[in-house]
Amino acid sequence: MVQDCAACHATAATSTRAEDNNLPRADACKSCHEKVTIKDPRRTLVIQFSHQFHLKLTGKAGCAFCHKGVEQSVAAGKALYPPMTDCLVCHNRIDNPFSCETCHSPKANLKPASHTDDWIDRHNRKSTVLDKPSCVPCHGKSFRCLGCHV
Repeated sequence: MVQDCAACHATAATSTRAEDNNLPRADACKSCHEKVTIKDPRRTLVIQFSHQFHLKLTGKAGCAFCHKGVEQSVAAGKALYPPMTDCLVCHNRIDNPFSCETCHSPKANLKPASHTDDWIDRHNRKSTVLDKPSCVPCHGKSFRCLGCHV
């Protein structure tokens, strides 16, 4: 069972930058764990993020509001990072591709693997099955095919 997150992630409550290292220090882990290996933080595609701001908004729900399943977790990892669809619950003003740079680097390659150079031609074929809800994280809930197909 996870203790209070701040007991190990002491810097998260005051962290205002995406590049802040909020991983616990090794000495914080040694009180419960014999063998401790702390790696460098995983790089993310997000360049703008404030834990301090989001913790004020989420109140008592705190870390688990975004890091779902952390209470039952026995190991840290990518699975505990919030998916972008969770961010879009609150951050739902999407003006693709211009709003991407609100949180992501202009150099980030956010285009899905399915969006190859022939995507426009390929996705239009009757044999192609489109999962329109998967378009929402980038194109928004009000996305309509006619936005491109006028």
